[in-house]
Amino acid sequence: MITIGQMADWILENRRNKVFKDQTKEQIAIALADGIAENTLLYEAVEDKILGVILAVKMEDKKIIFVVENLATNLRTLGNFLRRMIEMYPGYNIEGIRHGKIHKFTTDKLKLKI
Repeated sequence: MITIGQMADWILENRRNKVFKDQTKEQIAIALADGIAENTLLYEAVEDKILGVILAVKMEDKKIIFVVENLATNLRTLGNFLRRMIEMYPGYNIEGIRHGKIHKFTTDKLKLKI
């Protein structure tokens, strides 16, 4: 089982100042714990090796899952995260920032692409 501390350490080692930007280990750990409490944190690991972490916020009024932090070692892991979000939140759209702009993924398109 992966701990919050292990995830925070992995994020600090792999973030390349793109995700969880300027956050300390403690701040990252708090964000991860909040994601667990809100059921908006996903991670993928093989045994004790972390492959990716994704943190989102749920906007119930707009039926949007907004990805705020995404760190995956490959596109397959990212696809796994998106598929899982679709399963967890049917009828919701998934959005996030990509190249400085809001990128919208409709769940129908994601099902076809992934």
